[in-house]
Amino acid sequence: MHRYRNAPSMGPEHMHRKRIAKVLVGILPAIALLANSGVASAQGTTSTGPRTITTSGAGSVNVVPDRLSLTLGVETTSASVSDALKANNASAQALIGVLKSKGIDGKDTKTSGVSISPQFDTTGRRVTAYRVSNSLTVIVRKIETSGDLIEAAAAISGDAIRIGGLNFAVSDPNPSLAVARDLAVKDASAQAEQLAKAAGVKLGKLRSIRVGGTSSPSPVFKGADARTTSTPISEGTQEITASVELVFDIQD
Repeated sequence: MHRYRNAPSMGPEHMHRKRIAKVLVGILPAIALLANSGVASAQGTTSTGPRTITTSGAGSVNVVPDRLSLTLGVETTSASVSDALKANNASAQALIGVLKSKGIDGKDTKTSGVSISPQFDTTGRRVTAYRVSNSLTVIVRKIETSGDLIEAAAAISGDAIRIGGLNFAVSDPNPSLAVARDLAVKDASAQAEQLAKAAGVKLGKLRSIRVGGTSSPSPVFKGADARTTSTPISEGTQEITASVELVFDIQD
């Protein structure tokens, strides 16, 4: 009868090494797959994008305004609200009548404000009167007639007349704005060519163009015409500006 000797048992250290070997057998193929696909490559190439030149240009055009917007109003004061309103309504109707007689179209006249405010004595406690104001915004499409219009309004309203808010404008700024944009593009293109030459490179095709803001600053006033007999109104000129940003490729 044969007797078999039992195999020696594995110690804790041997078992730990065996577990590590099994783990490595499982992950080594995955590491090899990542390396072959380039994901884990440390020598991959990166793209720096196209080489470009970016410039900003501006253009401006001086235009003579052909439209005037002004505020005409009447202000009356009386001891009672009803009397102040009655006087103000009469003055306002007379003012509107003068505007119509001077050729101002109804669509070019609108009420811009009406107010009733109490007036107090020196103590600030007792009401002594009521002030009523009525103002109209008027568009004058023939600026040369604005002086006569203001004088007629003052004559019909007397001391109640109030004038303010004088603003000049260009009815259709688009043609001038188009010229300003053309000048802005030429300015930016010239800058790009100069920069390319200075850098010793060749300017490529236009990659993109972005239109910047436009503006019409307040008019620059000219001297009043001494020959006129009415209130001198001089429209001056307005500067319409435009800006663009151009991006050009640099030829390789």
